[in-house]
Amino acid sequence: MTKHHSYKEMVRAFNQYPTMLQQINELINPHKNRILQVAQSALPESQFSAFKKLFLDEFGQKGLESELANLFTNESNNQHHMAGNGQEDITQGRRCHHD
Repeated sequence: MTKHHSYKEMVRAFNQYPTMLQQINELINPHKNRILQVAQSALPESQFSAFKKLFLDEFGQKGLESELANLFTNESNNQHHMAGNGQEDITQGRRCHHD
Protein backbone atom coordinates (compact mmCIF):
# COMPACT_ATOMS: atom_id res chain seq x y z
CA MET A 1 0.00 0.00 0.00
CA THR A 2 1.29 3.46 -0.91
CA LYS A 3 2.02 5.87 1.92
CA HIS A 4 0.18 9.15 1.37
CA HIS A 5 2.17 12.30 1.95
CA SER A 6 1.01 15.69 3.08
CA TYR A 7 0.22 18.38 0.57
CA LYS A 8 3.35 20.25 1.69
CA GLU A 9 5.52 17.21 0.91
CA MET A 10 3.89 16.82 -2.51
CA VAL A 11 4.51 20.50 -3.29
CA ARG A 12 8.14 20.06 -2.25
CA ALA A 13 8.46 17.06 -4.59
CA PHE A 14 6.82 19.01 -7.38
CA ASN A 15 9.28 21.87 -6.81
CA GLN A 16 12.20 19.43 -6.97
CA TYR A 17 10.94 17.73 -10.13
CA PRO A 18 8.75 20.39 -11.77
CA THR A 19 9.86 19.79 -15.30
CA MET A 20 9.35 16.04 -15.16
CA LEU A 21 5.93 16.24 -13.47
CA GLN A 22 4.84 18.97 -15.87
CA GLN A 23 5.99 16.91 -18.83
CA ILE A 24 4.11 13.86 -17.59
CA ASN A 25 0.94 15.92 -17.12
CA GLU A 26 1.38 17.50 -20.55
CA LEU A 27 1.58 14.01 -22.04
CA ILE A 28 -1.45 12.68 -20.16
CA ASN A 29 -3.80 15.69 -20.46
CA PRO A 30 -4.54 15.39 -24.20
CA HIS A 31 -5.51 11.75 -23.65
CA LYS A 32 -7.79 12.71 -20.78
CA ASN A 33 -9.40 15.41 -22.91
CA ARG A 34 -9.95 12.98 -25.78
CA ILE A 35 -11.65 10.44 -23.51
CA LEU A 36 -13.90 13.17 -22.09
CA GLN A 37 -14.82 14.37 -25.58
CA VAL A 38 -15.78 10.86 -26.68
CA ALA A 39 -17.76 10.26 -23.50
CA GLN A 40 -19.57 13.59 -23.89
CA SER A 41 -20.62 12.72 -27.43
CA ALA A 42 -21.75 9.21 -26.45
CA LEU A 43 -23.51 9.75 -23.12
CA PRO A 44 -26.61 11.66 -22.08
CA GLU A 45 -25.75 14.84 -20.15
CA SER A 46 -26.60 13.43 -16.71
CA GLN A 47 -24.48 10.31 -17.28
CA PHE A 48 -21.64 12.36 -18.75
CA SER A 49 -21.59 14.63 -15.69
CA ALA A 50 -21.28 11.61 -13.39
CA PHE A 51 -18.62 10.04 -15.64
CA LYS A 52 -16.62 13.27 -15.84
CA LYS A 53 -16.60 13.65 -12.05
CA LEU A 54 -15.44 10.06 -11.55
CA PHE A 55 -12.88 10.32 -14.34
CA LEU A 56 -11.36 13.54 -13.00
CA ASP A 57 -11.36 12.16 -9.44
CA GLU A 58 -9.37 9.16 -10.68
CA PHE A 59 -6.99 10.93 -13.07
CA GLY A 60 -6.91 14.50 -11.71
CA GLN A 61 -5.47 16.11 -8.58
CA LYS A 62 -7.28 13.71 -6.24
CA GLY A 63 -6.11 10.62 -8.11
CA LEU A 64 -3.29 9.98 -10.54
CA GLU A 65 -1.70 13.43 -10.26
CA SER A 66 -1.52 13.04 -6.48
CA GLU A 67 -0.08 9.54 -6.84
CA LEU A 68 2.60 10.83 -9.20
CA ALA A 69 3.50 13.54 -6.70
CA ASN A 70 3.70 10.83 -4.02
CA LEU A 71 5.97 8.80 -6.26
CA PHE A 72 8.34 11.74 -6.66
CA THR A 73 8.14 12.53 -2.93
CA ASN A 74 9.18 8.95 -2.16
CA GLU A 75 12.01 9.18 -4.70
CA SER A 76 13.15 12.46 -3.16
CA ASN A 77 13.09 10.97 0.35
CA ASN A 78 15.08 7.93 -0.85
CA GLN A 79 17.72 10.16 -2.42
CA HIS A 80 18.08 12.25 0.72
CA HIS A 81 18.36 9.08 2.82
CA MET A 82 21.10 7.80 0.50
CA ALA A 83 22.87 11.15 0.79
CA GLY A 84 22.70 10.88 4.56
CA ASN A 85 24.66 7.65 4.29
CA GLY A 86 27.48 9.40 2.44
CA GLN A 87 26.34 8.16 -0.95
CA GLU A 88 25.99 10.33 -4.02
CA ASP A 89 23.12 12.82 -3.75
CA ILE A 90 21.98 12.87 -7.35
CA THR A 91 19.61 15.77 -6.73
CA GLN A 92 22.56 18.02 -5.90
CA GLY A 93 25.27 16.34 -7.98
CA ARG A 94 27.68 16.10 -5.06
CA ARG A 95 28.48 13.90 -2.10
CA CYS A 96 26.76 14.81 1.13
CA HIS A 97 27.49 13.80 4.70
CA HIS A 98 24.95 14.43 7.41
CA ASP A 99 25.63 14.34 11.14
